[in-house]
Amino acid sequence: MADKKEFKYEIGGRVFIQRPLVLGQLKQLIDHVMKDLIVPETDSLDPMMLLEILGDKLPLGLAIILTEEGKSPKDKNILQLGEDLYFEITAEQTMEVIADFFVCTPVTSLLSMFTEKMKDVQKSLTEAGLSKSA
Repeated sequence: MADKKEFKYEIGGRVFIQRPLVLGQLKQLIDHVMKDLIVPETDSLDPMMLLEILGDKLPLGLAIILTEEGKSPKDKNILQLGEDLYFEITAEQTMEVIADFFVCTPVTSLLSMFTEKMKDVQKSLTEAGLSKSA
C-alpha cells in the first residue's frame, strides 16, 4: 500500500488536515455527496471537471474530507462546516484540496482493489455451493 499522505491547510484562521479517508468519511461522501451525481464518461477526471460535477455539493464534500486539526472526523458537524467553508476557503485552496484528495485517496486503485476482492468473494460463494441468487 502507498505511503499515507497528510496535507494541512489554513482556512478562515483554522488549520484543517486531509488524510486518507476512514470508513465513516467514505460513507458520508456516498450518502451526502455522490448520491445522484452524474459523472460523464472520461479517461481523465481533472479538478475543474470535478468542481463542475459536484456543483452545490462541493462545500459538503470539503467538510467531509477535511478535519480540523486536533479533532476526529467523527467529531464534526459536516453541515455547519460545509457552510463555514463555503465562505472561508479560497478558489485556489479548493483546487489544492481536490488535487490532494486524489493523492490521499487513490480512487482508481481502491475501485480496482474492491473489484478484485468482490471476485474473490463471488468465487468463494460459488465454491461453497451458493448461487448468485443467494
